[in-house]
Amino acid sequence: MHAAALALFAAGALAQFDPLHHLGGNSPYFSGPNVFGISPDAPEGCTVDQAGFTSRHGSRYPDPSAYYSWTNLSAKVGVPS
Repeated sequence: MHAAALALFAAGALAQFDPLHHLGGNSPYFSGPNVFGISPDAPEGCTVDQAGFTSRHGSRYPDPSAYYSWTNLSAKVGVPS
């Protein structure tokens, strides 16, 4: 019984794991978890009149092929994106 429960838990954990979310600067952009429960949508009646943009680089000496190496590996092992 315990082995079956462990197997189901492990299968669920693997289904939710995306290795591209654990590559630091080599990962593609993805939204983080909403830890405060605040909607990202503008409140009703509000309009945007200004916007700010912040940019960062992933590493000091970025490797242009690193992202494609990881996505190719991900495709080979069948990780859904």
